[in-house]
Amino acid sequence: MKLIILCIAVLIIPFCAALDAALFVEFPNGTESRCVRVIENSNAKDALDASGFEVGYKYLFGFVNSINNLSCVDDKCWFFYHGDNLKYSNEGIKQYKVLEKDVLYFGYYSYGSDFLPEGKPGNFSFDACSLGKKYIEKENFFSMPIAFFALTACGIALVIISRFVK
Repeated sequence: MKLIILCIAVLIIPFCAALDAALFVEFPNGTESRCVRVIENSNAKDALDASGFEVGYKYLFGFVNSINNLSCVDDKCWFFYHGDNLKYSNEGIKQYKVLEKDVLYFGYYSYGSDFLPEGKPGNFSFDACSLGKKYIEKENFFSMPIAFFALTACGIALVIISRFVK
């Protein structure tokens, strides 16, 4: 009985530690928004992957190269901003940890010789998560590493218990 409770707890805990984040993508023809739900300690790449946008990465998944087939070309590329004041992030999206009710913003802007964006996020007065939008959750929200860990933990527990129960 204890084993069953342990297995259920291992499978349910990741869902209890979920965070909501508002994700905005500014395309040349307008901005799209999504409310994404990710597990605690997720990074901005996890949130972008959960958004349903088709994303291409560069430099070991640290920087966005394309979103919905709009790629970095000539002197235009994708830039990442975060937080309430939409601060430009000079770190890769794998380094930025998503916070509860965070705002993640990806804009497609020209850049100068210093490789800094010449544009900045437009003004918007809504939060994708407070408008009652349906959450975007990939079918694999309960990811393979978590499932593997849960199954391994249950297997180890079964082996340990079987040694004591004869």
